[in-house]
Amino acid sequence: MLTLELRQPVNSIPMWMVWAICLVWLLAGLTGHDPWKPDEAYRFGPIYSMLAHDAWLVPTLAGEPFLDITPGYYYVSALIAKALAVWLPLHDGARLASGLFMSLALVFTGLAGRELWGRGRGRIATLVLLGSIGLLVRAHQILPATALVAGISIALYGMALARRRVVPGGMAIGIGAGLAFFAGGLVEFMALVLVALSLFSSASWRTKSFAVALLIATLFALPFLIIWPAALWEHSPALFGLWLDTSLSFDASTALYYLQLLPWFAWPALPLALWALWRGRRDVARRPGFQLAGMTFASVFIMLWFRRPTDAAAITLLVPLALLAAGGVETLRRGAASALDWFGVMTFGFFALLLWSGWVAMFTGYPTGLARLLERQAPNFVAVFDASGFMIALLLSILWLASIRVLKRSNQRAVIRWASGITLIWVIATALWLPWLDYAKSYRSMTSAMSLAFPSDATCVASRGLGEPQRAMFEYFIGLRTQRLERGAAEHCTALLVQTTQRAELAAAAGWREIWRGSRPGERFERFILYVRDPAVAS
Repeated sequence: MLTLELRQPVNSIPMWMVWAICLVWLLAGLTGHDPWKPDEAYRFGPIYSMLAHDAWLVPTLAGEPFLDITPGYYYVSALIAKALAVWLPLHDGARLASGLFMSLALVFTGLAGRELWGRGRGRIATLVLLGSIGLLVRAHQILPATALVAGISIALYGMALARRRVVPGGMAIGIGAGLAFFAGGLVEFMALVLVALSLFSSASWRTKSFAVALLIATLFALPFLIIWPAALWEHSPALFGLWLDTSLSFDASTALYYLQLLPWFAWPALPLALWALWRGRRDVARRPGFQLAGMTFASVFIMLWFRRPTDAAAITLLVPLALLAAGGVETLRRGAASALDWFGVMTFGFFALLLWSGWVAMFTGYPTGLARLLERQAPNFVAVFDASGFMIALLLSILWLASIRVLKRSNQRAVIRWASGITLIWVIATALWLPWLDYAKSYRSMTSAMSLAFPSDATCVASRGLGEPQRAMFEYFIGLRTQRLERGAAEHCTALLVQTTQRAELAAAAGWREIWRGSRPGERFERFILYVRDPAVAS
């Protein structure tokens, strides 16, 4: 009975509303700021190397090979940045690749949801994915994981579609799995292969037509799998081996990190997914939606054990969770749906009021406590009134308040309000706060200040303790490539750049004289010190 009920159409969320929320959510914050610490800063490094130094085959960061993933996202990002360089800074153009991939992810997650659960539920899946807290900032950054999310959503749609349309389903599986490889690596591709093979344990997919779809998928995935690795092998077997070793490093202890992260990161997708599983627990084995989304979550979760544990990588878990949630929203009890609904209204109403209050404090100094806090976080920041940003934030705030009274009571209303609420917060943050955030999170001012103190007669610059984001930004902003002492180089350099922490010992090594020190505005941990060789000691 319940299975039949879930396949029936529901009173759908209006498509225009879904498109409007998605469009506003996608466009806000994609441009208008520098690469931010930490992930954006170092992920932009290989993109800049492709554009500035033609390092297309082997991704490099500040002149050194950087092969933790395959370069598919970097290629797309670099090409978009190059095409739009007349109108946008390179980093803004590069960031549009994330907008492109997230558009694909939202569309294909919705298509997969409709295919698995019936008409109307694809829109729920899209809005649950969009409304996941952990996706909000990451989806708008220079981040290869956005392409991986797109690949997973396309592949899952293909697997769902292949049950009734073999050829397009197989094509989508192959393209999605190929994109997952080209944006991640072997582990990401094998995760989807494991999902496809696991589906044969279910009668819903244990068919000749699904096997044919997988053969078609193999053909469409092969170009992604062969072209770049073969070119890398021909260029340098050593670098090919480095890429393989990096791709296959394993650490099961990272599972605890993600288990602790997900309760807030995947809200509200996670509780909705758990409810759906509990509600349909008696016949989970017979429901294609639960089988596909559940196996994908398990496979992707294991995949993450092969990657450095970060919340950026965790966004790949949100697609299967959103698909599971789409199967459970309509079965929520009225009290639970109302609780989620009003929790979203109160939460986003509070944060919207807080953001508006902070913005007022920037200009007026009142409330004084909030103004002092903002000054500590971004010392010497000067706020400039932006009329267009103000009008956008005000208009969205009014529309959101109006929607509270207009929307009719239903289980879907909670999803709409959550997605629109998180979009409201993001729009206010990017329309009113972007200059303040960029001032605090960019390396531009710090690197520019260091360049003014840079000795004109320096033969080269050695570095110690300089992280990947910092190396990338020093090259991008002031053209500085250091020679790292950790790699046994730079013995002959006449300048030394050291990255340390506020509490670390700042004493210079023998033979060096400090000429500058600094950090990003409001930075509490990172410190950078520039030394030159001391002629008195050298003599």
